[in-house]
Amino acid sequence: MARSSTLAAALLFLSASLAGCSSQRRLPNVVVTIAPVLPAQQIIVLYQLKGSFGTYAQRDFIQSTQTRYLIKAGAAGKSADHALIYLWTQGCELATFDVDIGWSSDLITRTFVCKPLQKAVLKGQVQAAALVKKRAVEIEVAYWPDWQCNTFAFGLQRGPFAPISCEDGPMLVGEGKVDSRGAFEVELSGLSPGPIRDSFLQHDILEFSLYDSKTGDSLDVRPASGPIYVASAYPQPVVLVPRKRAP
Repeated sequence: MARSSTLAAALLFLSASLAGCSSQRRLPNVVVTIAPVLPAQQIIVLYQLKGSFGTYAQRDFIQSTQTRYLIKAGAAGKSADHALIYLWTQGCELATFDVDIGWSSDLITRTFVCKPLQKAVLKGQVQAAALVKKRAVEIEVAYWPDWQCNTFAFGLQRGPFAPISCEDGPMLVGEGKVDSRGAFEVELSGLSPGPIRDSFLQHDILEFSLYDSKTGDSLDVRPASGPIYVASAYPQPVVLVPRKRAP
């Protein structure tokens, strides 16, 4: 009788354990395959997961020579219900993957294929004769995709997950020479605007800098008409003026 009771108790415990295991689902994987058509450069990966754990966002950097990128679609041991994924690299259109995870599969795959963007020519004029007179002046145009720092910043919930921070600076997207009259022409890499638009934050802005190629001295300038945003074409010349120094 005692043996029967012990056996029944063991079977009951085993049944409960199996039921508990079956109710716990392994965290699904989202795999993004990188199509091998890119030049050797950096890709920014930005994704947000949502589920019963709340909201979790992550930013990562990979090389275009990498063939796949794996996302564990969950946090705090709980599966995500939804994933929003962005991949961006210079010269390619921003790729967006909106993935409903649910209970569909333990493995979800997407493919990132570079959709090349046309290069754009930006012409302009430096309105400061003293800056360019008798100097070998060159111009650099840079772009900082700062949207990667703010895209999910307002959706993060309090908890163990820290907001995304950005400490990296702008990347060079074009350079050229400034002639003795102050005119310049720069061919810019194809750039894709970021995924967010916020009236309080300015994103997708080009930054301009001049320097004397002989001495290395920098010449601080700004666009006279206000910020110049990333675009597919720049039909109007950009006028640069000296930046006023704070008193």
